[in-house]
Amino acid sequence: KNEGVRAGVPDLMLALATDLHHGLFIEMKRKVKSYSTVSAEQKVWQERLRLAGYRSEICYGADEAIKVIKDYLGMS
Repeated sequence: KNEGVRAGVPDLMLALATDLHHGLFIEMKRKVKSYSTVSAEQKVWQERLRLAGYRSEICYGADEAIKVIKDYLGMS
């Protein structure tokens, strides 16, 4: 937060548009869901991004994020 980031903004962005979305945003969480919570700010950002035409996902662990990215890129 000292670096100027806004609360709730997802951790990763893939700035590549597809036929369906303007880009992909990913909020990363720990692989074990019980160790992670999604904040109210993160939920608001997820909804804002979706309404603006972006795909926005919450991923629990790197493996899940890789699957989402591959799906977004049509590689699954």
